[in-house]
Amino acid sequence: MRHNTVYRTVNLVNGHEYTGKHETDDLDDGYLGSGKLIRRAIEKHGRENFRKEILHDFETSVEMNAAEAGIVTEAYCARKDTYNLCPGGDGGWGYINGNEELRVAKNQKAARISNPKRRGKKKPHVSKELKRRHEEGLCKKMYFGSRDDDAEIQAKAWSPEAREKRRITRRATMIARGYWKE
Repeated sequence: MRHNTVYRTVNLVNGHEYTGKHETDDLDDGYLGSGKLIRRAIEKHGRENFRKEILHDFETSVEMNAAEAGIVTEAYCARKDTYNLCPGGDGGWGYINGNEELRVAKNQKAARISNPKRRGKKKPHVSKELKRRHEEGLCKKMYFGSRDDDAEIQAKAWSPEAREKRRITRRATMIARGYWKE
């Protein structure tokens, strides 16, 4: 049986709450909410510090949306003790995927994000971490492993042909992964 629920998730640590809607076949599916702030709070405090209570269970999603809109108002969102950012009623997975215009816009955004031209570009926080690891000597092989003075190569009796083949292969791999530019 399909349940159209309006629920409230309460943070047991600080008393903050999140009110939302959820369409499910299983009332005990572990869903606590998908808003940005509630997800961050769950990550920070742990799932065990949150309690979910079902406020209403409706026959239709129209009734569910109306009930959520009545609870999650602008004033509710403005309160300091809530994780809700936007008034309720519309939104959610069904809203985006049921609306052709929004679905197309969402897919275009996803296509832009996964554009092959963007692949291999380092994110600033990742680059800083790699730089730190490199400076500490933890990434030496990843960046300079194809050099002949590499300890791993020196430890083995590699022929000059094998060394050259290994150097070419590792360089091609590093170029493909975006670590090295020709």
